[in-house]
Amino acid sequence: MITTQELFSYEQAALASFSAAVEHARADGELSHEVARLEGRLEQLHSVAVVSARQTDDVAQVAAIWQTMTEIWEHALARLRELAKAQPATTVSYDKVLDLLSDCRARHAFHA
Repeated sequence: MITTQELFSYEQAALASFSAAVEHARADGELSHEVARLEGRLEQLHSVAVVSARQTDDVAQVAAIWQTMTEIWEHALARLRELAKAQPATTVSYDKVLDLLSDCRARHAFHA
């Protein structure tokens, strides 16, 4: 089972990579590509969380996984909000992130 610290470590790496790539993005298309890449990496992390939550019988651990994923999606959302204000093309991914954040919140509430 993956630990909450490992989830946060993966998130930090994904956001650092994203920030570096955004700094070098010159065109809207490049920025949209980087947003899609971040979204993909975090969706993979979400899938890992689903598998990890299914592998444990400890409800407290499952709740901790979903609390962590909620925080991770909130961090991503905050970063994308900044970009959405400056780049309207990012709003599609912004909406998808909201959907996944809602899913994590619901899963956490169910297990808390």
